[in-house]
Amino acid sequence: MTSAYVQKPLAAALMAALVLAGAGACRAVPAADAAIETERDTAELTGSAWKVTAMGAVAVVSGREPTLAFGPGGRLTGSGGCNRLFGDFTQDGAKLTVTALGATKMMCSPPALMAQERALFDRLSGITELAFDEGAGTLTIVSESGAAFQAERIVAATGADPELLTGAAWIVEDINRGGVIDNSRLTLTFAADGRVSGSTNCNAFSGVYSADETTVTFAPLAITERACAAPAMAQQEQRYMAALSGERTWKLTTTGALELTGPAGQHLLLRR
Repeated sequence: MTSAYVQKPLAAALMAALVLAGAGACRAVPAADAAIETERDTAELTGSAWKVTAMGAVAVVSGREPTLAFGPGGRLTGSGGCNRLFGDFTQDGAKLTVTALGATKMMCSPPALMAQERALFDRLSGITELAFDEGAGTLTIVSESGAAFQAERIVAATGADPELLTGAAWIVEDINRGGVIDNSRLTLTFAADGRVSGSTNCNAFSGVYSADETTVTFAPLAITERACAAPAMAQQEQRYMAALSGERTWKLTTTGALELTGPAGQHLLLRR
C-alpha cells in the first residue's frame, strides 16, 4: 500500500516535468517575434505612389497608365489615366479597404481608356488583398472577386534629370493651393525636343521651354481664343496660364506628383 502511494505522486511529478519541458520546446517563436515576421510580410502604403502596369485581360493604355498615391490621413488620390480619382483608405497588414471612392467624370478617348478606368475602379473598391515584392518594387492588389492589378513604385526625384518631365501628359490637380474646378481637365506636356503644350479645358496652348535639374523656364506661350463656358472657367484659365510664365522651380514629390513653384508663391501640382 505504501509503495503504491509513493509511486502515484512520483508519476505525477514526472508528467508535470515532461509537460513543462514540452512547453519550453514550443516557445521557439515568441509572440513578439511572430509580430515582427508579420510586419516583414507587409509594407506600409502611406507615403507611397504607384503606376499601374497590368490588369489581367484589360489592356493598360501606354502613356496613360493609372496612378495611385496613398497620402497621410488615409487619403487616396490618383488618376485612372483620364479622370482624377480620390477616396479614403485604411490598411490592416495585407488588407486594404478603400471607401468613398470617387472620380471626375470626363469622357475619355479612345474607348480603351474608359475600359481601363472602369477596371481599375472595380478592382480598387471595397476590401482587397495586398502582395508586395520589395525587391522588384511592385505591388499586386487583388479584389474580393479575384480580379487583380499590378503596379510599380514611383520613386521621388528632386534635382533629377529633366527628361523625367517629358512623356505622358501631366494633369493639373491644384492651382495656387485652391484646387481646380470639378470635371475640368487641365494638362501640360513636355516634349523631348523642347516644346511644351497643353489644355486649359477651354483652350489649347503651345510654346517652348528649357529645363535643368531644378528649374524649368517657359517662353511666352501661344493660346487659342475660344471663350470658356463659364466665368469661373475663364478665371481658372487665367490662373493656370499665369503659373506657366517665366522660370519655375520643379520637383517630383514622394507621391510622384510634379510641383512647379514661382518666386511670388505661384504653385501648381500635377500628376500623371
